Amino acid sequence: MAKVISPIKLARKIEEKFWKPLVKIRAGFKCEVCGDTNRQLNSHHIEGKGNMDLRTNMENGICLCVTCHTMGQVSAHSTSYSGQQEFHQLLEEVRDPVTLQNLKRLRNHTGMSMLELEARFENLKQTLSNYEKCSTM
Repeated sequence: MAKVISPIKLARKIEEKFWKPLVKIRAGFKCEVCGDTNRQLNSHHIEGKGNMDLRTNMENGICLCVTCHTMGQVSAHSTSYSGQQEFHQLLEEVRDPVTLQNLKRLRNHTGMSMLELEARFENLKQTLSNYEKCSTM
């Protein structure tokens, strides 16, 4: 028997496909920490992607090169505590403090209705459409 995916799970998967390139587009295809444009870029969740309500929130995304994301001594996924702490200090330098505070506040918000999810999905589609229009000008 075929596996049945709930409508909410399906909508979230589609949202994530839109979210990843939008984070890179918004950053101008450069690492938001070091400014590198020559390395592979990753869309990173500031607040962990386990938080479904923040998972595709555009404010929760930051574009990082591979080094700043996972490879460097100071990186988002550094294996050392001090490396992670230094990364969060860098994050505070490149991101608006109010945005970071809002993400921390929203971290504890639970549950999103299907209507909220659909509205956020429509917003992501509109944002992508706007970026596409700008890139053709």
